[in-house]
Amino acid sequence: MDSKSRKEVPITWLMPREARAPFANNILVAEQNGVFILQFFEALPPPILDNSDIEKVDKVEAVLVARLAVPAECFPGFIDAMQRNLDRYKARERAVPESE
Repeated sequence: MDSKSRKEVPITWLMPREARAPFANNILVAEQNGVFILQFFEALPPPILDNSDIEKVDKVEAVLVARLAVPAECFPGFIDAMQRNLDRYKARERAVPESE
C-alpha cells in the first residue's frame, strides 16, 4: 500500500457511564500466536476469625473478571503507557510526606 492510499483518522474515546471497572489483584499474561492474552482475576482471602481458621484454609480462589487479547504490535505501546502511569504514581507517592 503506498502513502497516497493511507489516511490518518483520529480516534474518539467513548466511555459509557455504565462501563464496569472490576477489581483485579492477580494478573496472568501469556503470548500465543502473536497475541498477548491478559487475564485479570480477583482473589479474596477467606474470612479468618482466629488462628484455628488459618489451619482450615487450603486454597484461595481467584475469579476471572476480565480477559483482554492485545496484538503483539500494540503491546509495546501498552507497556509504555503502563510504565508512564506507574512512574507518575511512584513520583506522587514519594512526594507525600509520611505522617508522624
